[in-house]
Amino acid sequence: MRLWIIEFHIRIILASAVPLYYRHYTPGHEQFITTSIYRRVQLFRRERWARHFVDVLRELRAELNFALIVPPCGIMREHFHVLPRPPGG
Repeated sequence: MRLWIIEFHIRIILASAVPLYYRHYTPGHEQFITTSIYRRVQLFRRERWARHFVDVLRELRAELNFALIVPPCGIMREHFHVLPRPPGG
């Protein structure tokens, strides 16, 4: 699989990550995004893919002007957690 395909899918996941349970989101406050890879494929088992994911996340952070709460994200073998804070939050 080419890296640009993975980058495209990461952008879609981050743009459309919706939990199966209700959460209350307050504008300007931190958000919690968690999702798993399609069919639980252990994509991030390889360091190359995990590093690429982090690079794409950094690019999106600069492009969309949001901050990441420390620790910036949790990357497991088949899923990840991200805690973004919108601009001005």
